[in-house]
Amino acid sequence: MSRGPRWSEPILSQGARTFAGMTNRSSSPAESAITVDGDVLIVDAFQLCDPTVAEHFSQIDEDRRLDELIAAVSVGLRGLGAMGSEAAALRVGDAVERVVAHALSQSEAHIADLLETGQRELGLALDPEVRSSITARMVAELGSVHRNLLDGLDPERRDSTTARFVTELNGLLGPGGQLESRLAAALDPAADGSLLSGLLTTVETRFRELRDLIVGAGAQRVEAQRGTAKGFAFEDVVESCLRTEARALGGAIVERTSLEPGSLGAGSVVGDCVMTLPDGTRIAVEAKHTGRIALAGKDGILQELDRAMANRRAEWGLCVSHDAAYPDEVGMLGIYGNRVLVVDDGSGELVRVALRWIGAAAHRAAADPSHIDVEALSDELERIRSLATRFSRTKRALTAVQSNIEAVRGELDELRAELLDGVDDAMGTVRAGCDPSRSSMVA
Repeated sequence: MSRGPRWSEPILSQGARTFAGMTNRSSSPAESAITVDGDVLIVDAFQLCDPTVAEHFSQIDEDRRLDELIAAVSVGLRGLGAMGSEAAALRVGDAVERVVAHALSQSEAHIADLLETGQRELGLALDPEVRSSITARMVAELGSVHRNLLDGLDPERRDSTTARFVTELNGLLGPGGQLESRLAAALDPAADGSLLSGLLTTVETRFRELRDLIVGAGAQRVEAQRGTAKGFAFEDVVESCLRTEARALGGAIVERTSLEPGSLGAGSVVGDCVMTLPDGTRIAVEAKHTGRIALAGKDGILQELDRAMANRRAEWGLCVSHDAAYPDEVGMLGIYGNRVLVVDDGSGELVRVALRWIGAAAHRAAADPSHIDVEALSDELERIRSLATRFSRTKRALTAVQSNIEAVRGELDELRAELLDGVDDAMGTVRAGCDPSRSSMVA
């Protein structure tokens, strides 16, 4: 239920008329009375002399002035109540600040007393002049420890630690001590099983091994140098034989390539010479002056010729060996597909045979192989191999028997003629097989 101010109608009417008719007059206690009846405030004969209030109400319609007055009184009373609460709060805040300030002052004083007492007690506990202080007792203990330590390390005292240590050390390291006797036994080079004797034996063994290695390496290096020199010298001989045959063939070209890298890469120099026949056939030539040459396998001459042909972009491979270093099945002349192996010490005879065979075979490869008399060709090939063996054997006999040199030379000439005739016959067989007009000779 609302508790706002209410006015009785008779009094309000009278009061309103009285308020409207009185200006610039003040009321006296006899003329004005304010009473409260329950929730009703009764104002009788009330006058207010205030220009601001009069100015405000003069601008309000007369029938609304009573309501405006009631609102002004209500608002003013609530404002007075709020102002009173705020004043009370300010007074409480001031009281709290005073209490807090007093408490802080008391706390600071108490803390100052505690600090002063603590400093005084700490000073007494650490004062070395006070015998009961911690510092004084510590200094006394340190002095005792220092004296005991010095007594324990004094070498003049026989019961000190230092004196006992020096005595034991002298027994170990002094003259006639254990170390001297053990070193003498270990370093005696004449004593069996001594360290120095074993060391000297080991050093001597290592020096002998090192000497053997140096001597062996020197011998191997000298032998390698000799082998390399022989190889280069024989390459020169083979190159001369190739150029002689190229001149006889007319139009052939010989290149020395033993130091030039080929198609297999910058480090690949396999293929000592390359001979190009007049028809364009390229032959990679390897010159060997060694005691033994393997045939097959990774290090065999056949694979080496394959690499030489690939490195020099050749269709045929020829290996010329100074000595009979091939396996027995090869003999003096061996033909393995497009790879030819011959033994020629530099005379050039078997090199010439091999080149003529390669020329004939290259010509045959360019023709239709169905027109070749295979049986006749095999017979001629076997005949050539036999004649090459006889030629080499007879030539070796020429070297061994100097007294019959003329007779052997004649036989060599005859054999050479027969050998070349055999090659010519083989070439004739090839040409006949390639000539369609002579197809009746085809097997």
